[in-house]
This record gives sequence, structure tokens and C-alpha cells, in this order.
Amino acid sequence: MISVNFLVPRLSRYFRNFHNFNNLSVFRTLTNEYLKVLELNGKVLDYGGGEVVNYKDQINNWKDIYEIEFESLNIDAAKNPTHLVSADDSLVKLKDFDMVVSFNTFEHIYNLFGVFDEINQILKHKGKFIFIVPFIIRIHGHPDDFLRGTPSYWCKLLQDNGFGDIHIEVITWGPFSSAQSISGIPGPFKKIRKNIALLLDILYFKVKLNGNKAIECQQDDPICSAPLGYCISSIKR
Repeated sequence: MISVNFLVPRLSRYFRNFHNFNNLSVFRTLTNEYLKVLELNGKVLDYGGGEVVNYKDQINNWKDIYEIEFESLNIDAAKNPTHLVSADDSLVKLKDFDMVVSFNTFEHIYNLFGVFDEINQILKHKGKFIFIVPFIIRIHGHPDDFLRGTPSYWCKLLQDNGFGDIHIEVITWGPFSSAQSISGIPGPFKKIRKNIALLLDILYFKVKLNGNKAIECQQDDPICSAPLGYCISSIKR
């Protein structure tokens, strides 16, 4: 069984990420939290990105912090990517990237084996591949939605396409907020109810995990088995 890592919700994280009652989903807020600490280097390709994305401010922060050459690729011209491609285009003309990153894109692609093979080819030896994917969130088309993969699925797909040193973080806050996310929080006082659930999750894990800040568990452990998504990193072998 595949091991995953879980960052336990705490009040300090709550006040840093949720205290302003924003309109973002829990998954989007936690995704942004991961992006803020993501370390980039060298020549970077954002697969499924562009100039018009909801993490544009974070891209600008990366460019300020790191000495990187940042490019993007997309099939959607409205995203204004560096490389505009069709669904049938090959990526092998792109070469020598130090990193490939991708955020909430792979659930929209049917043939991921071919995509991961090409990403391996455009990376340098020991190049890093980091991506974020949803798991328990609603179906959403852009232009379509095909996949929700388990850690076992992503590990097998990466290994079969020449990647190793695989590390998986579960993106979730806890059972109360996850249950709300599945339902879409219908009804009145949505923001208040969302924040009550977030605080209940903190209390739940405070009791259950005795104050641990982070834990490693199996993918089917009840604590980690129903996350909103995953952040997965690997290295080209």
C-alpha cells in the first residue's frame, strides 16, 4: 500500500489561510498554500498554465524569488500560454527543462500515459516533476473531466514512465470540511458554516492525533483516504 503525508490542520494555518472569510473553496485555498512554499529552479514548464490563470500572482512571486526561466503550455488560447498546442500535438520539440509543474490539469486529459512519457522526454536527467490533482471534488469540465486517481494509480503511472523518488502529500483539512466540499455547502450562511467546519476539524485532530503537526499514513487510512486532492512530486530517473 502507498504511503502519503498529511499536514495536520492547526489554528496558525487557519488564521493564515481562512480567517478572512474568502470565497475560495477549501481545496483552492489549500492548493494556494502549497504553491506559496513550492521551490522552483532553472527552466520551468507549467503544463496547463498561461498568463491568465488564478495563480498569476504566485507566478510573479516565483519570478521575484527564484532565478528561473518560466514557460507555460496550454490548448486554450484564452490562457495566453507561451506554447499554444492542440490536443494531438507532440511535446518532444521542447527540451532540457529542469522542472515541469502542473496544477489541476491532469483530470481533464484522457491519455495520461502519453503525456507523462512526453514530460519525461522534455525533462533533463534528474529533472523534477510536480503536480497537483483533485480527488474528491465535483466534476468540472474544461473542456471535459475524466479522472480521479488514487496514490497507487499516480505512483504506477509515474514509475511506468521513468520517474522515481515519488512523494505524495494529501491536500485536505479534515472530515467536516471535506463533507461540506462534496455537498457544495447548500443553504444560507455558507461562509459561517464553512469556517465552523474548519474549526471543528482542528479540534477533531487535536484530540485524535494528540497535537501532531504532520503524519505519514497509508493511502487507505481513514485519516487520509478521502482527501480533496494530492500534491505529488517525482524525479526523472
